[in-house]
Amino acid sequence: MQTSIPRILSGLVLGLVLPGLGHVLYRRTDKALYFGVLVIAAFVVGLWLGDWRVVSSVRFPLYLLAQCWLGLPVLIALQATSSLKITTDIAYLDAGLLYTCVAGLLNLVVLVDLYEIHVKTAAAAAKPVGASA
Repeated sequence: MQTSIPRILSGLVLGLVLPGLGHVLYRRTDKALYFGVLVIAAFVVGLWLGDWRVVSSVRFPLYLLAQCWLGLPVLIALQATSSLKITTDIAYLDAGLLYTCVAGLLNLVVLVDLYEIHVKTAAAAAKPVGASA
């Protein structure tokens, strides 16, 4: 089990780089594609609803705590939208914040699923060949 710790850490880091990418390490490409598209789509819809101004460490620091679980997409959004100012009332700002936060927390659930896959894989590998269930 000790040699599997670097593998799960690699998977979790990959899952933070891009949602679903950690599942590719365990050859779960169907889950990787499903989770990746679902989480990124929710994040992009949230950005769109919030007029691309919902990811900000200055305006919304507490929301960033939930959004940060997306990892690299949030860093890219922070860099790309940091100079945008809110000059008018944004009709769906709250909905945009909600969508981006849900996307971040959903990726946290995806990372927990990745950990569960790791535990099941490690348990199956440790089981003797001739043992019955």
